[in-house]
Amino acid sequence: MPMSLNYVLKKNTLYGIIKVLMKTLFDFSKSIIPLSKFRQSAKDYLKQLKNAHQPLVLTQNGHSAAIVLSPEDYKKIKYEQEFYKAIAMGERDLEEGNVIDHDKFFEDLLS
Repeated sequence: MPMSLNYVLKKNTLYGIIKVLMKTLFDFSKSIIPLSKFRQSAKDYLKQLKNAHQPLVLTQNGHSAAIVLSPEDYKKIKYEQEFYKAIAMGERDLEEGNVIDHDKFFEDLLS
């Protein structure tokens, strides 16, 4: 029995989100640093961010105060966020019947 495109998108989207969340949760526990310690070795921590691609959680008075990540990792997160948003919009359009024929799409695209 073939799966619908809608099912495949939801399954893959959900799997991707869970995978990212689980990885992030486990990695955060290794990257919690007091702000004062970050200030003392900022250059080393910034190098670590670039090489390890794992965010740092900075704490102040024992509470999380900020999350620091490399520009590349930030761009990746923003791209993925927009990608998932586009998938959700496409799924919504599919459910609401806001679709066009394949041939019509390419005809409009090329004209």
